[in-house]
Amino acid sequence: MRRKATLLIGLVAVVTASGVGWATGKRIRSPAEVAARTEPPPLSLITVPVERKTLASDVVTRGTVRYGTPQVVNLPTSALKPTVGVTTVAPVKGTALAEGDVAMVISGRPVLVLAGAQPAYRDIRPGAVGDDVRQLEEALVRLGYDPGPVDGVFDVGAEFAVAKWYDDEGWTAMGPTDEQLQALRTAQTDRYTLESDLLAAKEAVAGGRTALTTAAERAKAARAAADAAPAADAAAQSAATLQQATTAAEVVTRTSAVAAAVDNERVAKLARDEALAAQPPVTGSALETLEATLRAATAAVAVARADLAAAQAAAAAVVVPVPGAIATELTRVADSAESEQAQAGDAVSLARSRVDLIAQRAAALDATIKDLTDRLGVQVPANELLFFPTLPLQVDSVAVKTGDQVAGPVMTVTNFTLAVDSSLTVNDAKLVVVGAHTAITQPDLAITTDGTVTQVATTPGTKGVDPQRFYLEVTPTDAPASLVGTSVVLTITVTSTDGDVLAVPVAALSVAADGSSRVQVQDADGSTRFVTVVPGLAASGLVQVSTDSALAAGDLVVVGSDPTAAQGAASP
Repeated sequence: MRRKATLLIGLVAVVTASGVGWATGKRIRSPAEVAARTEPPPLSLITVPVERKTLASDVVTRGTVRYGTPQVVNLPTSALKPTVGVTTVAPVKGTALAEGDVAMVISGRPVLVLAGAQPAYRDIRPGAVGDDVRQLEEALVRLGYDPGPVDGVFDVGAEFAVAKWYDDEGWTAMGPTDEQLQALRTAQTDRYTLESDLLAAKEAVAGGRTALTTAAERAKAARAAADAAPAADAAAQSAATLQQATTAAEVVTRTSAVAAAVDNERVAKLARDEALAAQPPVTGSALETLEATLRAATAAVAVARADLAAAQAAAAAVVVPVPGAIATELTRVADSAESEQAQAGDAVSLARSRVDLIAQRAAALDATIKDLTDRLGVQVPANELLFFPTLPLQVDSVAVKTGDQVAGPVMTVTNFTLAVDSSLTVNDAKLVVVGAHTAITQPDLAITTDGTVTQVATTPGTKGVDPQRFYLEVTPTDAPASLVGTSVVLTITVTSTDGDVLAVPVAALSVAADGSSRVQVQDADGSTRFVTVVPGLAASGLVQVSTDSALAAGDLVVVGSDPTAAQGAASP
């Protein structure tokens, strides 16, 4: 036993001595060997390949997914329904509204839901033209009804399609209202009255034309007489002078006749007196003869004096006209006749104007009657259509109940399109713009999708975000409903290259002595060379470079050196 222990101790001593000798030999080196071993090892270059890719600079933030923004629904007014409507059937919270559904019933009339970018703003009546009519026609086509050409004209085909749609849904499309029928009857009555007025006005024109013709003839004759007035005046002067001479001669003649008659009477009286004075006096037939002669002479004196009086009266009656008086009078008559002609012409013009005015009013009434008649068809009141840009929708809240008068919002709806609420710092808000592409990631659900920035607030603190941050809304392109209520990561592209570009790590860039940028390229034989480049957009650790020298995707550029790798390679 003791021998075995002695042998073991000896073996250990031999091994220990051998180890000490080997270690001592390892530590003893020559000066040259020591210098060679302490020289710095050569550096190993770190290279990466040049890439061709699209670079984008991003803003990253978080957001919460929800359904689309709530929309408050108000019913438009309708001229076809002047009274305030009463809610017959109220909307139901939580109801999904698809195209063609009845959202509610007002005063026994349906309020129908359709897809369309333009909200209802007017009653659609026969003959209406516009984009609102076109989107109604498009909706009718989608619902399976043929309105004829989809041309934005509410014609007979569109009326029939609306009537069929209402009927299939258990309603009756609206036709002419009592007010419209009364308006048509009033217009027709006014038109009948105007027809009588027009006939009377035409008769006045005919009568005026006759009066004008007569007045024109009188004016023509009077003017002709006035034109001949100088000759007539001269003739009148001559006639008056001749008449004066004639009557004066007659007076002289009659005066002589009176004197002769008086002489004859005196002689006859003298003869009678002498016969009576004779002795013996003359009697018997002789005296009778003398008496008869005296009586005849006395009678002759009376006749002569009467004739003289007549001649004197005739002479006194002769009037010599004032020179030019006839011309003046005839001119006055002509002027008066021409004035009457002008008045007759004005009367005709006035009568014609009245005819034209009545005819215009009649034409306007005809147009009104035609318009009213054309509108006596199917009509769609503005408050019976609700157009929404996207469908289906969900009724989130209801503002009216059965029996309420409709005088404001009736409900709030949201679409089933998802949206993401988020916020940005002041600096990020300056970079993000509406329309920017956004990557949406939900790590827990392993969901990744794309979206677009649809709203960036212009003032901080809106919509419940931190007062120092700006509200942001992103709308996913296509996202599952399972994202609603979850928190997602939003990666928003704020700057991007136009397509693929050459890109190298930022660490590959260096500055040359002349201030230009360059990269160091390692060729296949291990040699290196510098290539001048122009840097562009930097993103995600890479930078866009362009160069006129040969640099292609796959080339190796130096980004640094690895002394550790070199030292490891040089170690024994």
